[in-house]
Amino acid sequence: MLKVANMHFHLENKPRLGLINYVNSLPTVLPIIKNQIDMDAQVVLAEPADLNALYAANKLDCGAMSAFAFLQQHNLQLMPGISISSYGTVGSVLFFSKKDLQKEPAKKIAVPRASATSINALLLLLEQEPLPDLLTLDKPELDSPEIDGALVIGDRALLVDDLWTQKYYRYDLGQWWFDKFSLPMVFAVFAVKGQLDREFIKIGERLLKATEFGLNQFFPTVLDEAEKRTALPRKRLEKYFKSQLRFDWSDAHEQSLTKYKELCQNKGLLTLQNKKILA
Repeated sequence: MLKVANMHFHLENKPRLGLINYVNSLPTVLPIIKNQIDMDAQVVLAEPADLNALYAANKLDCGAMSAFAFLQQHNLQLMPGISISSYGTVGSVLFFSKKDLQKEPAKKIAVPRASATSINALLLLLEQEPLPDLLTLDKPELDSPEIDGALVIGDRALLVDDLWTQKYYRYDLGQWWFDKFSLPMVFAVFAVKGQLDREFIKIGERLLKATEFGLNQFFPTVLDEAEKRTALPRKRLEKYFKSQLRFDWSDAHEQSLTKYKELCQNKGLLTLQNKKILA
């Protein structure tokens, strides 16, 4: 996905709040790190894989995490009202295939590192038996004749979209999921380790306020930062934040997360024993 710089805000004896350092999180993160919204917590910005490790090691108390990581861990409670999701097309989680999947399955797929939610969503949507082999790359490509398809996410997906769409079959995972289940695709959630007590409820309320501020009054600054970090056209980024990404949470989101969990369990994707699957 889209990265921002690692940052740590140390406040002694405060809850440790993990936030994703990708551009898709800027509407939530930027108002906090720019001191527009007070956050009574120690904020740690990191990539999802690093956050997952910190949660697992009990070094974070609450915050954002990939949907797949949430389902892998125990003793977590969802923070209500907020997510990183899409209701239809997301624009930044795309699968490109050399083959028409309705006629011929993909046997070997290039996937990016540290994107388990999207990778497993792709495997569920493909509905293939046996599962395709996965080749993990920093930047998945389709140059090799051995590769049938590639999953690209974040800034790379946005940047290669126009060119690759002219050459390959294109599948937007957000739209694909919605077409199949009539539910939003949940890429990341916000959760608490242990009980969702008053202190964590207040943090959740501040996260919601930051996101609302980031998408409205502070939105020009969010666009400035996203444009600076990605070099993508401003209009494209505005569409990405306003029309494709969703940051809310509803009954439909909860139903979708439950559906995702059930399907992953049925496929054995949550066991971590299938070496084809990235954790």
